[in-house]
Amino acid sequence: MHDFLKKTKRRHVKEIPLAPILDLLTVVIFFLILSASFIEIRQDTLPPSSTVVSKSDPLVPLVIPLNPKLILGKNNGEIVLLLKWFGQTPGQIIKKLKLSKSNYDANLKQNTNEIVKDFMKKFPKESQIQLGWQGNIKYQTVLTVVDGVLTEMKDLVFISPEEAETLFQKSF
Repeated sequence: MHDFLKKTKRRHVKEIPLAPILDLLTVVIFFLILSASFIEIRQDTLPPSSTVVSKSDPLVPLVIPLNPKLILGKNNGEIVLLLKWFGQTPGQIIKKLKLSKSNYDANLKQNTNEIVKDFMKKFPKESQIQLGWQGNIKYQTVLTVVDGVLTEMKDLVFISPEEAETLFQKSF
């Protein structure tokens, strides 16, 4: 009966040493402070926006760019040079060349040069032309056409084969 009134021995629990934990926290806080970038918090103010009203002169016509494109393709065993332009007076020039081994590069370069000259007679202020070709055109053929264009035109820009194919198909 006296068993339940008996005092039991308390277990002794070791205390956790606080000094290493405080040392660790000091190092972590010191590291965080050093690694933080100190930025001055400020508010940037923009100058007040000004409203500009532009008035277009009704006497000056709106100029739509020509955007000339020279497309190189094959159609029924022939090389086709298609020069197409847009703008106020859209149009196109088409030259077809038979594929022959003799003097092929010279004929192609000359015909390309003629097409570009004809275009330049109509639009002498134009200084740029875009060049595209179908996927079945040989690299040497493209280089020959580039040589023919650059004898007359100052700037040459290549367009994607997909755009060239679309323009070529729409024209035939």
